[in-house]
Amino acid sequence: MSLIRQLPLFAAACLLAFSSSLANAKSALWEAHQSDTVNWHPWDPALLEKAKDENKPLFFFVAHFGNSLAKAMLNETFQNKTIAATLNDTAIPILVETNEEPELASFLQDLAYQHFDGNELPTCLWTDTSFAPLNGGGYFPPTDDWGGQGFLSLARNVSDQWQNNPDEYRSIAADRLKRSSQTRSMPSPELLPTPARFPTTPFLSTESPTLPALDLFNYTRILPLLPEQHAEEILSALEANLSQITSGAGFDSVSGGFFSGSNDANWKLPLFQKSTTDQALLLLAVSNLSQKAPKPIYRDLIRLTLEHIDSDLTKPDGLARQYLDSFAQGESPDTTEGSYYLVSSDEVSTLSPKTTELWGLSPNGNLDQETDILGLYTKQNIPFANSESIYSKKEDELRLELRKLRETKPRPLSDDTGYTATNALIIKALVAIAKDTEHSNRLAQAQERFNTLLTSTFNSSGKTLYNSNSRTQTASTLDYTYIASVALDLYDVTKDIKYLDTAKTIYNTWQSDDRFQKANPLLLSSGIDSIWFSNYLDSTIPSAASVHIENLKRLNKAPEPQLKQIFDTLPNSVKSTPERYRSLFAAHGLAISEN
Repeated sequence: MSLIRQLPLFAAACLLAFSSSLANAKSALWEAHQSDTVNWHPWDPALLEKAKDENKPLFFFVAHFGNSLAKAMLNETFQNKTIAATLNDTAIPILVETNEEPELASFLQDLAYQHFDGNELPTCLWTDTSFAPLNGGGYFPPTDDWGGQGFLSLARNVSDQWQNNPDEYRSIAADRLKRSSQTRSMPSPELLPTPARFPTTPFLSTESPTLPALDLFNYTRILPLLPEQHAEEILSALEANLSQITSGAGFDSVSGGFFSGSNDANWKLPLFQKSTTDQALLLLAVSNLSQKAPKPIYRDLIRLTLEHIDSDLTKPDGLARQYLDSFAQGESPDTTEGSYYLVSSDEVSTLSPKTTELWGLSPNGNLDQETDILGLYTKQNIPFANSESIYSKKEDELRLELRKLRETKPRPLSDDTGYTATNALIIKALVAIAKDTEHSNRLAQAQERFNTLLTSTFNSSGKTLYNSNSRTQTASTLDYTYIASVALDLYDVTKDIKYLDTAKTIYNTWQSDDRFQKANPLLLSSGIDSIWFSNYLDSTIPSAASVHIENLKRLNKAPEPQLKQIFDTLPNSVKSTPERYRSLFAAHGLAISEN
């Protein structure tokens, strides 16, 4: 039997293995939208039979609670009664939360990326029951008159093709899936970081940019592996990009922490969400930069980000929240985003002249029409970092004045689930920062957080790791690799054998999990299927495969046989879309360089 004929069976088997009920998990995204006009379903393999019985394609909407464009679609596009009725009548709508279903989410995102230019979340994707991609992309406005193709016309087009041209339509989709499912073997030397795989382009955006947290982290750690001239060009681009972000409002100079992106190229009007994984990756990236080119502002960014993690992102149970939303508690989607972070014209008069001058606050507002194109922030102020000195400790007294003003407002909504991989990444950042004598106290904090995480997510007697402290779903590959990685980080620093033993226990648990192959747990035990590609692909954090390579290096000083198993079966797109595999290249390059 050929691979493509096996594929639907394997896909069903693999997705059964990774299935969960979002209704049971009660993710923040699902709780907010389970009663929407669109009849959303949590992912369940039984939906395959439902789609066949009703002769409908599947429609997947992949998002997470803190994504601004996903929120726009959920609150605008899918609240349109005509759109909701069309989607309910012509497809099986499925809501996929990236943190609850990381493998499925990444698998669907990659199909949209390869075939429909779906570069960022949210992901919209129609497939048949073998997951062959019919149509899709990223964000869509409700209708065509919003500019560009609207969701309604796209949904109607999919329905028309499905009903009136089914054989050709599904044949084209099957060919897409076949191309996406191809694998290749690559020798170790072909998987090293090169200038072509690490160009300066991610940091040269002239449009509304997304915070390049993962790229900043990966690029800063592979600088020593690049040719000297290219490394200098990269370092210059990294410094310029970080300067642009922090000289506007991309970094919250009041409460600390990086915003997830910007509405304008100059970072004057940020997207007001904050992601915990972004804070961890930027802590690591800025720490790396500080070691290569020390600057006072880097130390200040680290200090303020740590304060933000302590005060805003850490829950009473000691675990980290997943996101802070742009909307505050009690606000409707029609409210202007970011009210918690804004200073109104009336509030300006309550502040000291020094504070208003330092942050550029005005009774008339401080956003020009070119930045606030829609006029949504008239007579509102965003605290701008008009100079690097604004981040220094000497301005903390004035900073406290603005913090106290924020304390009078409803706090931002948050996703309070303590996800395993995210918390492990935060702890990794704390361990790395603790190597600096100024933050040596962070090691004890990292150890305490690790103990809390392990207690909350790992059932040692049953040898079961869960994806969050809710314990409603067993761990993903990301969870296994990340919690083992932070255990090894703690062992490297403390030399306490209990951390090494913990890492080995986690790996033994992973290898005994019958969803994965023992020889190479990055693969599913049910056979070759493109859903396992997600373990090699970067998402908002480094891929599971990249962390696995680093772990093997530390658990086994000469892991060549294990590495060969990993590289013998790679997604074919590692050659055509290398930007989605940068963590893999970086981890492998660093592992080789240390031999």
